[in-house]
Amino acid sequence: MDNCPINFDELDSRHGVADISTTKILAKVLAIAALRRPDYIVSWNFKHMANADVRKVYGLVCQGEGLVSPKITTPAELLEEGGIS
Repeated sequence: MDNCPINFDELDSRHGVADISTTKILAKVLAIAALRRPDYIVSWNFKHMANADVRKVYGLVCQGEGLVSPKITTPAELLEEGGIS
């Protein structure tokens, strides 16, 4: 993923991601998801993934790259929305 065409460097401690190793892993996961274009990213990880700051920055970065961002959601939110059939 070092040659990924998407720049997720904006996901850092200012946006709710705790440390640099977590940031790199999260950036890779989100970059892969943006390129694969799933409808949802489902996570219970409120600290690093399913929090408002990461959701917002992820959406903005994807938009800036001309991509549609998958919705980051928790399993409970997905069930409430009826996203699982």
